[in-house]
Amino acid sequence: MGKRVPEDISIVGFDDTWISTLTYPSITTIHQPVQEMCEYAIEAIVKKVKSEKVPSQVVFPVELIDRESTK
Repeated sequence: MGKRVPEDISIVGFDDTWISTLTYPSITTIHQPVQEMCEYAIEAIVKKVKSEKVPSQVVFPVELIDRESTK
């Protein structure tokens, strides 16, 4: 289509997987704290099994990883 990244169009991925660093240009992405999310999920399951209260909503911080696919 003749579009250039990032000159004509910007690309932003999600999840900050290792593949985003292997492309050219490298992909700007959103990093999620996957380790923390998994640990929390396990703790929440254990609490539920014990009939303990678990928050209905949890917000984890994310971070923009700026790479070459955006200006």
